[in-house]
Amino acid sequence: MSSAAVSGKMLLKNMNRNVNPCDDFYTFVCGNWEKNNPIPSTVGEWSVHSVIKRKNDEKKKGNVPTPDFMLQSIVL
Repeated sequence: MSSAAVSGKMLLKNMNRNVNPCDDFYTFVCGNWEKNNPIPSTVGEWSVHSVIKRKNDEKKKGNVPTPDFMLQSIVL
């Protein structure tokens, strides 16, 4: 899935379509963000940037070779 499709899906998920955008545009666009992204008890600040950073950190952890893999690559 392209990054544009992922971004679009995220924006639609976070919209609160029960709110009239003419009355409260911010809540219309971002009204479900807090519900979909609860603040972890281990952090003092939570934002879209925090969520993206956490997801990127998790992806990076998966790309780090384990010590066994590194040892095998040295021996071979």
